[in-house]
Amino acid sequence: MFSGILKYMGETGEQLPAIQSLEIAQKLLHQGLKRPELKDELYMQLIKQTRGNPNIASRVKAWELFHLVASTMPPSKVGCGSQG
Repeated sequence: MFSGILKYMGETGEQLPAIQSLEIAQKLLHQGLKRPELKDELYMQLIKQTRGNPNIASRVKAWELFHLVASTMPPSKVGCGSQG
């Protein structure tokens, strides 16, 4: 999953055609929907990539992917603010 995120963001050094970026996003979304235990991991990896990323273009792509994920599936409710 993490390598897919990096590839989508352009961190692998190659410029991806729009169709390939779309395919990567679809794979990531499919993984999160098919395996709910990966959903929070996807969120955490995207949070990591959007915070303190010095590459503006990469950060924009991370936020773009974050938007797609957030509009497709919410994070799990486990541990969200309740202790107990």
